[in-house]
Amino acid sequence: MDMLLVCRRLCISDYNTLYCQLRLLNYCFIMFLIAGGCMLSLAHDFRIMRNDRGFICMNEVDIKLVLGIGMNWLIIAKIGDASTLRDMIIYGKRYTATEAEEKEIINKAVPSLDDVLPESILLAKEISSKKLNRNSFGLLKKGLYINAIKQLQTQQDEIKAYIQSKL
Repeated sequence: MDMLLVCRRLCISDYNTLYCQLRLLNYCFIMFLIAGGCMLSLAHDFRIMRNDRGFICMNEVDIKLVLGIGMNWLIIAKIGDASTLRDMIIYGKRYTATEAEEKEIINKAVPSLDDVLPESILLAKEISSKKLNRNSFGLLKKGLYINAIKQLQTQQDEIKAYIQSKL
């Protein structure tokens, strides 16, 4: 069954608690997080990945693509270890869920697909028990990721200007 469908069904059954918890959690992963999928995962607060299948990597080097400066800043903001950054971006290293958890690329590796959603819900309940103020939480995150945000906004503005110049 599709994970989003499962989440929607759970949210409908207990809208006030579980829906809010899953909104905070943001993202859980089934199998492969390659290139854009990896970037999408890094744009979220928490990452939970199954251990029995799949991997996470930035394979732009293998397909001869270059990351934008904003994307580089996002990766730098989310992955603190310099050797992990180098291996991931320059060499396109593939990490299993266990390796990714050890390198702190993901928050948690779980044994199988059946464990992803329960672990995600457990993490969401733990975080939501803090009763975080959404505005404060957002401002804290903005401060933490300010360089990535600025670079992504600049890149977005440049792309818009380029598109408008071609119209």
